Amino acid sequence: MTLLLLLACTPDGTGDTADTAVDHWSYVRAYEADRTWSFEISTTHSTDGVEDHTKVARSSHRVLEDASAEEVSWTTQTVHWPAGGTDDETAAAESVPPYTLSLLEGGSLELPELTVPELRAMITDQLTFYVAISPHVGAPEVDTAGTSHALPEAVIGEWSDGEEIPLGQDCILPTVTLVELDLDAGRAVYETAFEPPDEVCLDYAAEAFAEPVVDGQPNNFQQTTDQGSTDSAIFGLEAFTVVAEVDTADGLLRAATMENRLDLHVLAGCDADWEGCAYESELLIERALTLERVVE
Repeated sequence: MTLLLLLACTPDGTGDTADTAVDHWSYVRAYEADRTWSFEISTTHSTDGVEDHTKVARSSHRVLEDASAEEVSWTTQTVHWPAGGTDDETAAAESVPPYTLSLLEGGSLELPELTVPELRAMITDQLTFYVAISPHVGAPEVDTAGTSHALPEAVIGEWSDGEEIPLGQDCILPTVTLVELDLDAGRAVYETAFEPPDEVCLDYAAEAFAEPVVDGQPNNFQQTTDQGSTDSAIFGLEAFTVVAEVDTADGLLRAATMENRLDLHVLAGCDADWEGCAYESELLIERALTLERVVE
């Protein structure tokens, strides 16, 4: 996901202002050259209410010498199955080329080229955690607990890779709220809701993709997949919410959670116009994620 900013806050007034102190803190990321840390992300994926699997991965981060950004490398990933057993995808994680991200004002939070399919979800999810606390959604604009900022217009996210996923798009309207601020403990907690807009916000790749999956809500998600002998498509409504705790000393993420729901329609075995399909079905995907900073 890629995003923008705007809005100002008003202090919380409760009668006697002479003796009332209101804590204010505006998000800022302060990078320290060569500092290192790691994150562990866990993702539990469910389909139609049934758990499919849980993936756990670790990323390693190092601040560049000029303190302008951080370099990200992936070190491990495992897949845990509900019936038992674990798949080790560490080799795939280690094969992801290092890339940079920056939470500085004006810094780049661009999605890197997704060359390793096993890590596609982890890379995009970690980026979403970053975007949720960034200037791109206006996090620095809310400096008092209880205040919110909504972007003036929806933002289109892209994850197409031109090969396995010829088309991957969503359209989301973010609203960030500073829900808790404790300067004594050095912590701030943000809740960022990424909601579908009330109006059509995608240029649908096929007429079929425009048919609302949830009554009264325009679809804001579309993806096609090249499966070799045939193509498949999923489209519908996506929404997700991130709750993130950051360190007020330097803006570094301490921990975060994300809840993601997709109400989808599936098409497969269709003609070039996505009609006359051999297979159609409704699909509910739910994902629960946690991010934790690893103490090494």
